[in-house]
Amino acid sequence: MQTYDPYEEIPFLAFGDVSGDPHQSLEHCRSLMHFIEAEKFLGVDERYRRFLLQLSDREDLLLETAGVSQAMRRSDWNAVRDRLIRAGVWMQLVQNQEVLLGRLMAGELTCDLQPINTALQSIQSRIAARPTDPLRQVLIAGPTAHTDKDRIYRLLNSMFSNREPDELLLIAEPGACEHVASYARDRYIPMRVFSRNGADSFDIEGIVAISSHTYVLTLDGSASAAAEACYSAAASAGKTAHRVDLEKI
Repeated sequence: MQTYDPYEEIPFLAFGDVSGDPHQSLEHCRSLMHFIEAEKFLGVDERYRRFLLQLSDREDLLLETAGVSQAMRRSDWNAVRDRLIRAGVWMQLVQNQEVLLGRLMAGELTCDLQPINTALQSIQSRIAARPTDPLRQVLIAGPTAHTDKDRIYRLLNSMFSNREPDELLLIAEPGACEHVASYARDRYIPMRVFSRNGADSFDIEGIVAISSHTYVLTLDGSASAAAEACYSAAASAGKTAHRVDLEKI
């Protein structure tokens, strides 16, 4: 019996622009199926993607997507589907832990749609392995000045050549973080974006507490004030922390 309904309204923020307030610039997904159905048309029909994301009624989403020819979807859908679904499940889970996490770890979440059920089982197994294989939740920050996207992609390809992170953690700033967010979407690596608090600063200690690794990208030896604070907090907490000079990539 299905106990996880992917059409149930359990909202989460997915991919998108990280240069400002993520609650305004990231894509709001009302349900997992809003995310999945919209991603089918990424790079094909942006207006239709946005239309799907704003549908508030599950029946409207069901009727709308049932009537769309699958020939219209992106050409690489079969290649990206499973990674995309797993990323969506992960992002929904970490942003709604009080609703989903306990049920997932108790084996109480099952879905009739097999690709989603496979993602649920995969994430459950990964989290259960934490005592012997801690999650790789990688915090990346850097300069807010214009940076070379290709250079950052080369760096991330090298960093993750042996093992991808379970999740990328980013602070809401322009510059390097924008390219890291783009990389996350291109490869469907789950990401979480942290915004500034009411004092116009970040909860650096709170962000670092979640992370397992911190990488601060630098230009001319420096990064943003928030990025430098992340590095200092991670080093002080005894966590793995690295500075990476983008000019040497």
